[in-house]
Amino acid sequence: MGRMRPYLDPADLSVREGSLDQLIAELADLQHGVINRSQLRELGLTDDAIKHRIRTGRLHRIAPNVYAVGHRTLDLHAIRLRAVRTFHDDAFLSHRSGGAVWEMGWDPTTTTHVSVMHRRGLARRDGITLHRPRTLRPEDVTTHRGLPVTTPARTIFDIAATESTWLAERAIEDAENHRIFDLRKINALLDRKVPGAKTVTELLESVDPNQQTQLRSKLEVAFHLLSRKHNLERPRWNEYVEGWRVDAHWPKHRLVVELDSAGFHMSRAAFERDRRQDVELQSKGWRVLRFTYLRVKREPDLVIATVERMLTPATLHVAA
Repeated sequence: MGRMRPYLDPADLSVREGSLDQLIAELADLQHGVINRSQLRELGLTDDAIKHRIRTGRLHRIAPNVYAVGHRTLDLHAIRLRAVRTFHDDAFLSHRSGGAVWEMGWDPTTTTHVSVMHRRGLARRDGITLHRPRTLRPEDVTTHRGLPVTTPARTIFDIAATESTWLAERAIEDAENHRIFDLRKINALLDRKVPGAKTVTELLESVDPNQQTQLRSKLEVAFHLLSRKHNLERPRWNEYVEGWRVDAHWPKHRLVVELDSAGFHMSRAAFERDRRQDVELQSKGWRVLRFTYLRVKREPDLVIATVERMLTPATLHVAA
């Protein structure tokens, strides 16, 4: 695996007074104001030169072999980078800390989770939860906003393996909303039997194989699992009804269910389109129910009861 950090070549700048400090500042700027000793050495600094910059206040030691450049105050990103740079170059933010970087799930503030590919010679440090996963591979890691971090798919599995199911579910929902949910990478991790696979399977893979590719969003998956749990008659997914593509429908019952996630339905244009769709479908004999994410997650019993009522023969007879 190649190096997973920004790299600047000292030859890019002419050798002159202050050029090394400029290089240090440029690299630190890419890393939220933080740099480690191995990077300083690669830029050409000797141990004596590093000590001199510490004495003169140009470098501030914030962890073993990790320095803030020109200042002591660190933002949250810098704190995370300090934690991961404390170890070697194959260390990455992961688990809840990885989720925080990708804005998936709960953002921890009391400890930073770091996963490493090597397994020996590492001492635990205050404020850092160190993981040595045997299954971590180069394809499971990347950089995001200058931070070495596990990929969104791998982060979901790590959260599923160590945290509650609701937090894993929230991570999946957030990944979907941020457009970083990749089902192919999820399936690849499932094939490798990475820890967390059981929970991820329960959340996603219980969808019928012939329907899995038809479900377009996590909200649709949540509604599908909810309907399966309550043994509802299975609908058809993401097909066209009277010229409109609908989320779910029951042709025999002339019932359409639309699942309104905020990302797709909050604009004025989307609102008007949804109202027009409902009117046209209703004018042609279809009944339309709309449920938001909050309704599905917070009032699941009410959602199911409403759909069940619409699917009963008596309701169908009255509507006809």
